[in-house]
Amino acid sequence: MKRRKIVFFGDSNTYGYEPSEVLPGRYPEEIRWTARLAKALGEGWDVIPEGLNGRKLPDLSRPDQQELVLRILEKCGKEGILGMMLGTNDLLWMGKPDAAPAVEKMDAFLDFVTKRKKAEEVWIIGPPYIGLKEAEEGTFFRACFEENKAMNEGFRRACSRYGARFVNAGEWGISLSYDLVHFSPEGNRQFAEHMEEELGHDDQRSESGQPAGAGKMDESSSV
Repeated sequence: MKRRKIVFFGDSNTYGYEPSEVLPGRYPEEIRWTARLAKALGEGWDVIPEGLNGRKLPDLSRPDQQELVLRILEKCGKEGILGMMLGTNDLLWMGKPDAAPAVEKMDAFLDFVTKRKKAEEVWIIGPPYIGLKEAEEGTFFRACFEENKAMNEGFRRACSRYGARFVNAGEWGISLSYDLVHFSPEGNRQFAEHMEEELGHDDQRSESGQPAGAGKMDESSSV
């Protein structure tokens, strides 16, 4: 069986940030969803986390951001999967959360990576919904929740246009910590289980001889 590889390009929830009112830091490796996923998938997979606290969607008008994305793609290799989960900080760093700029950046990102065909598949993971659905209308946390939903839907449409795989983690009910942004230990466990299921479905399609579906790079794209 061919060994497979997936590189997760993300923010603090991919890094494994542990929020704390006393001494914030990083969860032990055995708690982080990336390590749990690697263990569950076994020796047939390489799971490579590329998470950074505070990371937003790349601004590809900047040469340094283009170089960053190209480095991540090189790490994937032409037979690897790029799994990106970003957008949360794009919303949090706004005075008034708005999904539209994040969706525009996602469109530019998919256009950039599709034309270069440096990874076998690109998976876009819509982040778990932050904020609070039950918060009073007009409050920051209610706006975060509503705009996160709108952002994920925008990501889904962009993936459809570019032939990328979309996974909506907003529908997974991931347990968040007290800050309503970062995964709790239970949230890390839940996220790993859901990702294992998604990757398992992809493996089943490959083994049956069926195309892996959305996520395969479009061979007709220009260079």
